[in-house]
Amino acid sequence: MTFDVPGLYTIHPGESVLITIEGDVTIPGLTFQWTPADSLACPSCPASLAFPDQTTTYLIEITDADSCIYNLQTTVLVTIDSNTLDQVYAPNVFSPNNDGINDFWTISSKLENTYVKDLTIFDRWGNMVYAKTELVLNSFDGWDGTKDGKPMNPGVFVYVARLILGDGQEAVLQGDVTLVR
Repeated sequence: MTFDVPGLYTIHPGESVLITIEGDVTIPGLTFQWTPADSLACPSCPASLAFPDQTTTYLIEITDADSCIYNLQTTVLVTIDSNTLDQVYAPNVFSPNNDGINDFWTISSKLENTYVKDLTIFDRWGNMVYAKTELVLNSFDGWDGTKDGKPMNPGVFVYVARLILGDGQEAVLQGDVTLVR
């Protein structure tokens, strides 16, 4: 008996793909077990709709009537269109010195209806200095360079933001920003 499945599928967040095992799948007595099963429509079928929210490798175990086991594997790569993330901007430097210019660090977007699900900023030692959730882009002031109301010293900070883009896709934006005074 022979079985085969393509090794790689590529989708965008929120999409699905039909994965079909090719070969002798109609022979009586075959059982199919796909893992992980949580993002599959039918984890015991020779074909299944897969809808992972992150890149996932599926292992498929096929057992025949004589208890012979055949193993397959395929990966569904979940990608964000780089053109979409090109519409989101996070500056790499700001100067919260109360001169009215670049006093706040914020993320902006050319995409409509884009918001920040959560945003966290860390200092160089990994200590969280800023965290916010549910922020509509282009409508919040941003981080003012303080922690607990006290000005942070100049330095490089790391940010991680989970965004919900205008088309419903989820994206992670991460990088560093330099605070200068």
